[in-house]
Amino acid sequence: MEKNIDVLQNWLKDQGAEVAFLTDPENIAYFSGYHSEPHERVLGLAVFPESEPFLFTPALEVEDVRGGDWTHPAYGYNDTENPFTIIADEIKKRVANPTKFAIEKKHMSVDRFEQLSGLFSGCSFIPIEHKIE
Repeated sequence: MEKNIDVLQNWLKDQGAEVAFLTDPENIAYFSGYHSEPHERVLGLAVFPESEPFLFTPALEVEDVRGGDWTHPAYGYNDTENPFTIIADEIKKRVANPTKFAIEKKHMSVDRFEQLSGLFSGCSFIPIEHKIE
């Protein structure tokens, strides 16, 4: 797991990207060891070239994450909260003004992409599928 994240962090450095945000549950499980099927809820893994990664789940799953193999921070949200505001706040604690994101363009919905990109104006988004497939 940690070796996989190290490879991803090195790829981000090579690409000049400050953050990767994964949303496919299978890829999240591969990199984090945490398996979840969030259905319509937001599940994400944020990885940074120099900072500690974090896992983001519905609030009810955070204790499961912390009780498993994942040794990094895990954050959650309730249905009454905007998950992307929380995600953006956590990303900005690690990278104040990111300019380049790597995302799973084949997996992230347009609605979720618009929510995320709206919180990071001037940021470019590159595909990460070819690296993690």
